[in-house]
Amino acid sequence: MNCPNCDRLLSQTEKSEGRCRVCGEWFTTDRSPRSVLSWASVRTGLGQMIFGMLLVLVGTGLTLLVQLIQSQRERLSEGTGIELASVVGMGSFSIGVLLLLVGICLGCAAPDSSAAKGWAVGATICLFINILLVLALRGIEMEQRKSPVIDIGRGRPIDDFGRPAGSAPMSPVPAESKLGPGTIQIIGM
Repeated sequence: MNCPNCDRLLSQTEKSEGRCRVCGEWFTTDRSPRSVLSWASVRTGLGQMIFGMLLVLVGTGLTLLVQLIQSQRERLSEGTGIELASVVGMGSFSIGVLLLLVGICLGCAAPDSSAAKGWAVGATICLFINILLVLALRGIEMEQRKSPVIDIGRGRPIDDFGRPAGSAPMSPVPAESKLGPGTIQIIGM
């Protein structure tokens, strides 16, 4: 083993003391089972984060693809696989987020003597703050959807279909009504 500072080959005595006699640099050679297992947990967490991020990217890509296809066609025929792609996309996104969460939390298993412990704890705190902020923003968004939208041109609230709020809903034409010759009927008015 070499000294991390001066790169000189260390003697057995220097290795056991944990200090280079030439440059005076202290180093740790903690090979205890606890330290090795801690770093193994961190390595597992990093692997989970990689696979989690890949699943998040696949899920996001599938969801965007489904949205793009649905925006191009008004109505998709049955059996096109869009429903399956949507479910797979949302499922892989959800599993990916869970793997990311667990992977970041496993980073906190780093040994106390390493600087990685502080970074892992900081990343975990930022992740939970991010989750709380996203939930708060979703709550605000849902609350805003409950309030009526104002039609700026007319200065009155409108509903989701562009009609004045509180107006009578459009009723479909009853199935028993029939159009006779020469009859003009405007549906939904």
